[in-house]
Amino acid sequence: MSGLRTIKNKFSSADAKYLIPVILFLIIEFFLTINTPFFWDALTKGWRASWIYENNFSSLIVPGYMNSGHPPLWITSLALTWKVLGKTLWASRLLLLLVNIGVFYQLFRLVKSLFAENVPLFLFFFICLEPTLLAQTTNLNNDMLLMFFTLMACNALLRNKALLLTLALAGVLLTNLRGVYIFIAIALCHFILNKNNYIKNSKKLLSAYLIGGVLFSLFALYQYSEIGWAIITKQTNYAPHREVATGQHIIRNVFAHIKFYLDFGRIFIVVPLLFLLWKYRKPTVKFNTATHKTFLMLLIFMIVLFFGIAPFSNPSGPRYMMVAYIFVMILFVNLLYDKNMQTKIKKWLIPLACIALITGHFWIYPPKIAQAWDSSYAYLNYFPMEKKMRNYIDANNIPKNEVATYLSWNSEDFFNPSNNSEKFALPNKDLSKNKYIIVSNVENFMEEKTLDIIMDSWTLKQKFSQLGVFISLYENTNY
Repeated sequence: MSGLRTIKNKFSSADAKYLIPVILFLIIEFFLTINTPFFWDALTKGWRASWIYENNFSSLIVPGYMNSGHPPLWITSLALTWKVLGKTLWASRLLLLLVNIGVFYQLFRLVKSLFAENVPLFLFFFICLEPTLLAQTTNLNNDMLLMFFTLMACNALLRNKALLLTLALAGVLLTNLRGVYIFIAIALCHFILNKNNYIKNSKKLLSAYLIGGVLFSLFALYQYSEIGWAIITKQTNYAPHREVATGQHIIRNVFAHIKFYLDFGRIFIVVPLLFLLWKYRKPTVKFNTATHKTFLMLLIFMIVLFFGIAPFSNPSGPRYMMVAYIFVMILFVNLLYDKNMQTKIKKWLIPLACIALITGHFWIYPPKIAQAWDSSYAYLNYFPMEKKMRNYIDANNIPKNEVATYLSWNSEDFFNPSNNSEKFALPNKDLSKNKYIIVSNVENFMEEKTLDIIMDSWTLKQKFSQLGVFISLYENTNY
């Protein structure tokens, strides 16, 4: 027993030198972003969590007018955190910190399972550089909780852990409706890996899918009993997002999907990876076991996520494919260290990829091109400028009821974005009714024609910018 304990202690200390620096980084990030409000889609999560909290958990299903159909695990977790620690921003971020630590722990376990034998484990830090994953560690949305359960499911499957697989599958299904795609992808991975004799089949593993499916069905029945519908929303703001897209829209989604894999520096991984894979077109050149498992799981997740997202009208973003990016990076590393590859390539290609991923947070597109702002650290530059603009408006006695904006002014009230519509009325696309309008490239909702009118015909009163992110106040001189 003492020998086993010694081995276990050595194993733990070996892991610690990789996990502790990451955890310290996440803790430092927590303190640096402790006052950063909810952003974009996270705003609606804060709004719904606030409803559950203020109604004293009388129901975990929010009313139809604010319900998009997603399961309530994340928003309920937020509400419970507020119940214990108080309804504060720091408490919300503490919950996110705990989830973040769980995500990177599961990521480390996945890397240990899928890195080939000759790949040094310190390249775990390279995987941690994935820009969209890092950006989500600062965003109070449910994507990191979904990522935690997704990685846990992958690890449980690879390590034949039935109880963990049950918990993980239930978790993905009760966190977000995209969990259905993850559930399908894990089931396909199970089937394919078993066919290739990479994992053993068991009744306990199979029961995990049944239990997860039953729990999701119970949620759907509970939601139906509360608001009269389940999953397929009747709310006019969300229902169009669940429709099958037109042919033109699908083509646009396909190109957007490809762009997601190339954005924020990932192009310096994906393009070299395609060249590396080309060598394996020959039947005589085969993957090693770890690389083959990684390749199969990547292929399955890519296919499932593509057909689950591209054919529909729901606006998607790079954060939807985070798990696929992880498999891409692991496959990239494995191939660079494969015996069939030239050893000199990795000496410059991995450092180049690191630089690309880090600088990817500074990739800013022109204002008329929509950008996934919640998929890189770039969006964090917005909040200091919003504060400056608020101070400018107050200092110059500009009546707030004359100021319109397409932005959610969440710094002032991040729990209930509807309050912001009272303070800064959202425009009804009739620019003649507003004397001032605030424009920023951190919003993708303004039509290009409207933006052209404002920039060409209105007078710029004030502009603040930081690292490519700007916020501007325009005055309608013909008002």
